[in-house]
Amino acid sequence: MVTALVVLDGLRPDAIPLASTPHLDAFSEAGSSTMSAVTVVPPVTLPAHTSMLTSAPPSDHGVIDNTWNPAARMFANFVDQVALAGKPPVAFYTWEPLRDLWSPGSMTATWYRNLDWRTDGDHYVAEAVGEFFRNSDADFAFVYLGSIDIAGHLHGWMSDAYLDQIGTVDDALGGVLEGLGSGATAVVTSDHGGHDRVHGIDHPDDLTIPWLIAGPGIRRNHRLASEVSLLDTAPTLAHAMGLNSPSSWQGQAVFEAFEV
Repeated sequence: MVTALVVLDGLRPDAIPLASTPHLDAFSEAGSSTMSAVTVVPPVTLPAHTSMLTSAPPSDHGVIDNTWNPAARMFANFVDQVALAGKPPVAFYTWEPLRDLWSPGSMTATWYRNLDWRTDGDHYVAEAVGEFFRNSDADFAFVYLGSIDIAGHLHGWMSDAYLDQIGTVDDALGGVLEGLGSGATAVVTSDHGGHDRVHGIDHPDDLTIPWLIAGPGIRRNHRLASEVSLLDTAPTLAHAMGLNSPSSWQGQAVFEAFEV
């Protein structure tokens, strides 16, 4: 069965109770979660995604803004580790700079369209996930849903339009989870929060993110007591897939989330 990382760009955890999120709520009840996980500094999209997959902070891997730094290739990357283990990875995303997150040739298949400025853009991602898994298979899927962040920049974090977009993306999330299949194990998280119409500083509203995991062998309806960092994402996914964590990874698997 597939293991997945689903990133909801720009989602603040304190916005979730204020929005319509039946799919995210059901996912939380089906697994383990925390609404007080911490992302990296700077809390910016490309640095945070690089840290998710390399389990290293921006100060180490060198991606400190939304411009890729080739030096990050020196750090062990989760997608590359999956590919080296002979487990095919696939990716679905709407922001092209994410193509640099993995080494060329690591992905078995990728789906990309520039749709993140459309309020319905993430539904196209969900449709692509469903279509792929109806006809093919993979061991790992990276799925990026980007329009919550766009709503934050256009209208302000915690605005009515931002909360409405969370509800729209929650519907797309439901489609993604359905497309992955009932036996999937998935981590659903965000790269950063935001305040006013910006993000990127050492501020609690920018740094605090939701982090959830559900699937076979994951504790159900469990609120994580341990502190969770964005750097723990790759080690947790590796543990779920039976892979070893490279010695360079600075995060730890969130063992508390697993039944055994």
